[in-house]
Amino acid sequence: MISLLHYLRALGVLRVVAMQKDPEARLWFEGDTPRFLATAPGINIHGERVRQIANWRDIEVFFCQEYKPTPILSPWNGGSGFYPGDTAARARLAVVKQGGSRRFEEFRRMIAWCEGATKDLSKAQDGEGKARLIRRCHNEWTGPALDWVTAATEVADDGSIQFPALLGSGGNEGRFDISTNFLKWLLELFDPSAATEHEQILHASGNEPVEFVPGAGVRPQAAAWLRHAFGLEAIAHSLPRGSFSFLQAANEGEETPRNPWDFVLAMEGACALGAGAHRRLEHHWGPAGALTAENIPAGYSTAVEGEKTRGEVWLPLWESPATFAEVRGFLRNGMPRILGRAPTGADDMALAIALGGLS
Repeated sequence: MISLLHYLRALGVLRVVAMQKDPEARLWFEGDTPRFLATAPGINIHGERVRQIANWRDIEVFFCQEYKPTPILSPWNGGSGFYPGDTAARARLAVVKQGGSRRFEEFRRMIAWCEGATKDLSKAQDGEGKARLIRRCHNEWTGPALDWVTAATEVADDGSIQFPALLGSGGNEGRFDISTNFLKWLLELFDPSAATEHEQILHASGNEPVEFVPGAGVRPQAAAWLRHAFGLEAIAHSLPRGSFSFLQAANEGEETPRNPWDFVLAMEGACALGAGAHRRLEHHWGPAGALTAENIPAGYSTAVEGEKTRGEVWLPLWESPATFAEVRGFLRNGMPRILGRAPTGADDMALAIALGGLS
């Protein structure tokens, strides 16, 4: 069975490549194994004729040289780096703000927006103050940043805020803030102080490892870690240690060696899971989030009658190559149906899927 981490990571590769390089790239699954296909040369999303991604080596060069991370920021949360007590998170934001890397240009723009929106606040707000800031983010953010806020939070038709099951309480899981940990792992891969990424990679021939120009914005180990993440390199030296929170196994802790690409790409994939407009209009039938059903407290040893959960997320596997536009359309707008109605729980969701009741 594919883990949530590896599922989201595969979705993240598709999303980033499709949005930044090749909109005709495709993803599918052979059993639990994700497969990736890119198209022949054509027109990218900016209308410029380019040599599009054709093989793994091109993917490696793309992520190390061209990838621009989604500005995953959560100014509504304490610990996000926008309030006086957020020492570690503020230090990471400062590294990005002071850098000149074009890779982080959109990140810097969104940091400035968040600082402006929180400049008169001494701490993160609760209640209506928090809801007001989240609604403002939904109204004013665009592009990849909007993908993040719609995946982490939902604004119901009455203006109230709901939190989809997958990403905790608006992008945090207990004391684990997803946005600042995303930036933490990004900084293990890239140096925002680099003024340019031009000529940062020397293209080797054949299957030789990619060589990096020193000081050009990519950490020397980033390419090896990328190959390790996808099983192309058995040993990754000097992996940093830390927590992946809800994406890690129960027996893993703070000192487990981690591949930064795993968390970075998984969060890029999670940004594809924001619910579409007509899915949000049905929020009354169950928990927030796309393809999410009420949990039934049964079938596992810790089940307790009446326990409250944020719900279960049912994520699809598909056998035919699909573009990101096709996948995102289903993830955001797919609505399960059983006997003409929305399912009320996980048992209904299973029955609806068995009967083919997805539209």
